[in-house]
Amino acid sequence: MLLSLRRFCTLSTSQYSQKVSLLLDSLSEQLETNPAAFVEDVSLSDGVLTLVCKGNNTYVINKQTPNLQVWLSSPFS
Repeated sequence: MLLSLRRFCTLSTSQYSQKVSLLLDSLSEQLETNPAAFVEDVSLSDGVLTLVCKGNNTYVINKQTPNLQVWLSSPFS
């Protein structure tokens, strides 16, 4: 799944990086504070948010700065 901000707005690379960092920080904090029943581990490092869920399924959300995109990798895609 791809979310590209480039077609919706004209952010500079630094603005994009700041906004996505805030988004990932917020997601990480919410999942650590109020974890969903299926989430076993949450980690955020260098702009990469990793969720390990029951059944050893791993989801990764990360920023792709050159493309102004946020990528989601899931065990189902």
